[in-house]
Amino acid sequence: MGNKITGKEYQLSKIFSKEFNYYIPAYQRPYEWGKDEIINMLDSIREHIDTNCEENLLFGTLQFNADKIIIENNFSKVYDGEISCEIIDGHQRITTFYILRKFLGIEKLPNISNEINRKSLEENLESAKYVENRKCIENYFKNDAVLKDKFKNFIDNKIIFVSIYVSKVSSIATTLKIFNSINTTGLSLDVKDIFKINFCDYLCKDSTLERSDVLKKINQAYENITKFDGIYSLDENALLDVFRFHIMKINNNFTQERLRASNNMFFMEKDGLFNGNNKLKLSKKEQLDVFCEIAECMSKTQKYLEKHDKGKIDLVKHCAKELLKNSGYGKLTNLYYYFVYEQDCNEKIITDEIISNTENAVTAIWKYCSIFASSYSRQIYEVYREIADVLNRGETNNIEEILQKKLGEHTNKADFKDFKAIFKNAVFTNRMKHLFVMLSYIDDCENEVDAISVKNDMFYRQKWNLDIEHIISHRYSNPALNEEDKIENSIGNLMYLDRSLNRKLGKMTVGFNFVQDDYNNKIKNYSEKVTLQCVRAFLENYQKYNSPNDAIEKRRDDKVKFLKKLYDGYVQKVLSESDDDNALLINS
Repeated sequence: MGNKITGKEYQLSKIFSKEFNYYIPAYQRPYEWGKDEIINMLDSIREHIDTNCEENLLFGTLQFNADKIIIENNFSKVYDGEISCEIIDGHQRITTFYILRKFLGIEKLPNISNEINRKSLEENLESAKYVENRKCIENYFKNDAVLKDKFKNFIDNKIIFVSIYVSKVSSIATTLKIFNSINTTGLSLDVKDIFKINFCDYLCKDSTLERSDVLKKINQAYENITKFDGIYSLDENALLDVFRFHIMKINNNFTQERLRASNNMFFMEKDGLFNGNNKLKLSKKEQLDVFCEIAECMSKTQKYLEKHDKGKIDLVKHCAKELLKNSGYGKLTNLYYYFVYEQDCNEKIITDEIISNTENAVTAIWKYCSIFASSYSRQIYEVYREIADVLNRGETNNIEEILQKKLGEHTNKADFKDFKAIFKNAVFTNRMKHLFVMLSYIDDCENEVDAISVKNDMFYRQKWNLDIEHIISHRYSNPALNEEDKIENSIGNLMYLDRSLNRKLGKMTVGFNFVQDDYNNKIKNYSEKVTLQCVRAFLENYQKYNSPNDAIEKRRDDKVKFLKKLYDGYVQKVLSESDDDNALLINS
């Protein structure tokens, strides 16, 4: 018997009758509705009550996997008795109506089990999200007993759903296809949900693995990496990245195409792992075990970093992962966790040595990537190809040496003119200007601020509210000079500033005719509104100079020395010693 689909109109009271047992499958997303969704739902019901209280209110469709339902007459009638339904679509609405009916004092409540966290819905009502939403409902009816009674009399008999039943669905991937074809409301499944479903079907096909056990382990892996907040938060795509890198590693097939591929393409498209003829050196059980081990390793890494980042030593390396993300080759960011896992998988413990090796490797990669990204983009394929070659070698401890050698093989040094220019006056005109200003900020923080503060300031602001400030305003620059030659565009003249202050100072600048007056006004405002370490460092180190130009030139020289030392061996491979200015830099 093939898959069959039928629909039937039901009142809410019927859907919530005792004859139905519902379960929320493990592949579903957790309960995520919040205040906005709940208020919209309540408002739509209230509006209907006020205008058409005698008319039924159609509230969309609900979709169930009804494989266990007793059906007669080709789905035309569902027999009375206990009926078990897997919720395909409707989890968010059913749960919200459950909370609403409980608040209203309606006692007819079905049994709903949640395979996501292996609790009943009744048990889940005590957790934060459910308590928050109940409070939202309580506030909606606060001091309005009449409205509460209207809802109580209305919702069970006047709210109508069309229930769609799907029979004989043996694969949750098939369930997903049906869901996507008839989905009309609610939150759609995203990449992590789709991956979970397809990964489960892939692992269970032609193996002895039990679907319930597989889903339980996959969910536990997700929970392992999503339990962190703030700068240590992770999403499921980071886990999929590391799993993808590991699969490439065990088959020795790192390529630029695979490094650049999305997880959806790598795993789930026509020729992806789940649908192709790829032969891995791991059994299905081993693949599941590795997936779970990676999640556990990432969780241990985050716990380690929470303590590790409190130190004030070598902030650049502390921020290696974040700098890689901002290097112009952000798809490589999660190589950080891949390197940790490849060192940790046998020891089951995160050590200082593992983190140090990882930070060194990732630092070498982001430096290499940023040199190309700051100069031109046509090398994107070659950069990924060269990184893939390094990964295939598995020589994590020698990455910097290998990449410096590769960089030296680029004979046309003119290709790197934009990277060379940052050591003079052309940072603001460079496509990677934010990276270099971030590096300048890290330099300002060294021995003053820990990595947690730096990461919060630079990389994990909930709202990016920083501008790049020109300490000496552009309006005073020499119009006869090219943009690349103006000291106003140099790293010495650039720093991050709170956007509101930057805009305020920009308006003030119009009222000044001389650079000294404008500069003095900025110093005064910096001192009164200082929030960032780069501003404090500027006031402490450069305010003492007699003229704005002297201050900026000294700051530029200091920052150039910092960047030169940071890039070190890479710089010597790019800069031509025949150029007098660059020769001085190399030998400084």
